[in-house]
Amino acid sequence: MISLFKELGLNITIDCNLKITNFLDVTFNLNTGKHYPYRKPNDHPVYIHRNSNHPPNIIRSLPASISRRISAISHDEVIFKKAAPAYEEALKSSNYTEGLSYIAHQPTKNNRNRKRNIIWFNPPFSSNVATNIGGTFLKLINKHFPKTSKLHKIFNRNTVKVSYSCMPNIASIIKGHNNV
Repeated sequence: MISLFKELGLNITIDCNLKITNFLDVTFNLNTGKHYPYRKPNDHPVYIHRNSNHPPNIIRSLPASISRRISAISHDEVIFKKAAPAYEEALKSSNYTEGLSYIAHQPTKNNRNRKRNIIWFNPPFSSNVATNIGGTFLKLINKHFPKTSKLHKIFNRNTVKVSYSCMPNIASIIKGHNNV
């Protein structure tokens, strides 16, 4: 394996007895027992624009998701407040007005829930389409698989779910294939 790495011009390095280390987007400090967000030098976060062609639930939930992630990798609120301005600036440049707020870590109970066999329908999302494709699909499920149907046990509102997928524009996919 080492020879394969050398052929590709890659190196494996092992550092021992480190008290502070970076892993992905978190810095761990073993001296103080704290962890905090890490970003590479000159790395500025970029988020999808509020007016972009993405599903509304993704656009709405982006600031809360960022708050949760930064809170999770921050040891306490002081560290969160030091890291938050860079992420808030990136949100403002993407036309979001919401700010980031610290969410204290709450230990969660492991509730045992029965796993359902769920069938997902993932139509591509586009804000140019006026038809409610997901709602229409679920109405068709109700119409063609009523409670009297033998297949209602498999195809019903509890076992069939809709989630829009974010896909690139077909024209951009074709251009990408033609450029190669």
